[in-house]
Amino acid sequence: MTSPGIFGLVKRILPFAAALLVGVFITSLFVDLKRPQFGRGWKAKKHHEMQRLRRENEELKNENLRLRNEVEGQRWDELKMKHPGHEEWRNELRELELSVPPPPIAPVAPAAPKTAR
Repeated sequence: MTSPGIFGLVKRILPFAAALLVGVFITSLFVDLKRPQFGRGWKAKKHHEMQRLRRENEELKNENLRLRNEVEGQRWDELKMKHPGHEEWRNELRELELSVPPPPIAPVAPAAPKTAR
């Protein structure tokens, strides 16, 4: 009695296993079936590329700031050469700009009176 039950089970499993093997074989022709490489695959490469781009962006920002400061220094030197006697006046003007207090805070508008309906 047990052998017909086993034979029926084998009869159902064998076609399924054969179809699965044929499917995996056909898939292997089009897709690489290697084991996944977690941490060393696509995400890690993307992470390293992002880090490299962030470093490069930071370096470019620093270079941009350095060049701006250099251009501003050249402009300041040109102004000194055009007006050599006004250096004290420029320093006083700069100190005056820094010593001006901020404007006062505006008062709050009064609430509108409520009318009865």
